[in-house]
Amino acid sequence: MRLAPGLEALARYDRRWLPQDLLAGLSVAAIALPVGIAYADIVGVPAIIGIYSAIFPLLAYALFGSSRQLIIGPDAATCLLVAASLASHAGGDAQRYFALLPALTLVTGVVYLAASVARFGFIASFFSQPILIGYLNGIALIIVVGQLSKLLGYRSEAHDFVQQLQEFVEHLDRGHAPTAWLGFSIVVALLILRRVAPAFPAPLLGVAAGIVAVAIFDLQARGIAVTGTLPSGLPRPQLPAVESTVYLSLLQDAAAIMIVSFASGMLTAKSFAQRNNYAVDANQELVAFGLANLVSGLVHGFPITGADSRTAVNNAMGGRSQLVGIAAAIVMLLVLLYVPGPLALVPTAALAAVVLVSALAMFDVAGLLLLAQMRWREGLLSIATTLGVLILGVVPGVAVAIALTSENQHRLSRQRRYNFVILSP
Repeated sequence: MRLAPGLEALARYDRRWLPQDLLAGLSVAAIALPVGIAYADIVGVPAIIGIYSAIFPLLAYALFGSSRQLIIGPDAATCLLVAASLASHAGGDAQRYFALLPALTLVTGVVYLAASVARFGFIASFFSQPILIGYLNGIALIIVVGQLSKLLGYRSEAHDFVQQLQEFVEHLDRGHAPTAWLGFSIVVALLILRRVAPAFPAPLLGVAAGIVAVAIFDLQARGIAVTGTLPSGLPRPQLPAVESTVYLSLLQDAAAIMIVSFASGMLTAKSFAQRNNYAVDANQELVAFGLANLVSGLVHGFPITGADSRTAVNNAMGGRSQLVGIAAAIVMLLVLLYVPGPLALVPTAALAAVVLVSALAMFDVAGLLLLAQMRWREGLLSIATTLGVLILGVVPGVAVAIALTSENQHRLSRQRRYNFVILSP
């Protein structure tokens, strides 16, 4: 395992890749910035926290990651896990919630580094494919339903999936019409763009269209909510103002976040490495993810992982090296420092549309059907995992997924031993 493979790759950088890497970095930034703002809403923190989480971890991963294509940052499933964990620890205290967020991120980073020392890279395969598909399908449904109140423009009081779904049905004819028109128009536009031009930075267009609509038609006066003015300048790195015992209390939640986010991130990293004919080092990725989370925690951000949509854009635009992540981070920093005004006009409905469409892309119907066709038991395991996440909640859903994975691996192991006995002469 090399200490800083990204830094080594940059030291022997092929300058012929520069135009493609810069273009890919610009394209990644165009998606990562609005997505960072949107995912901050899932966690329940100000938009600026999502921006910090999208920018600074990219720089750490670019130096220490072994994947040339992987783009890390906020992820819907990880954000939902973080929100569920913080809610249980904060007990409804908003100030406590904000203080615990960077602490949880730092503990997650430490857990990653401890796993790398123990060479636990094999945990990337801890979730079997059926369980991972079922878990992400459940997360996708929770996120979609959670964004419906923002798209219709009503205040949501519900906290779990079933209650939010009932609430949506009750408010179908009582929403805020201008918000609903804006939000669902952007959803339709994003879905069309995803189909006809998958490499296009659709989230940027959706957010930009929302900003233009707010500015031209004075939609704030019509009651459409916007993000509001963002803090100027850069964050000052510092440790959270919490008691030392808090870190230990967050350890179990951080371990769950690490397992889920690393399994998801490594699945993305391996997929694109295979397409580009090279290998990624799972133990080195633990180091890179750990340092990236530590950086995120020090700038008040939340836990991050590999982002499949932004990685796909990087690959589609011909990104060849870790320089793409550095270029994307620099572009986002420049926008934050020198063009912050338009970001204050981003309508909440536009962000909800971006999150909802991203969540729909997570829902893997084709994978579920393929599992059911190949082995009906695998399909049932996947559906059971989805139901566990929806009914029990996100964090208990992780426990269900782990339990089902262990049982499934045990069953397959027994089956292989049985086949060996039968086939042996």
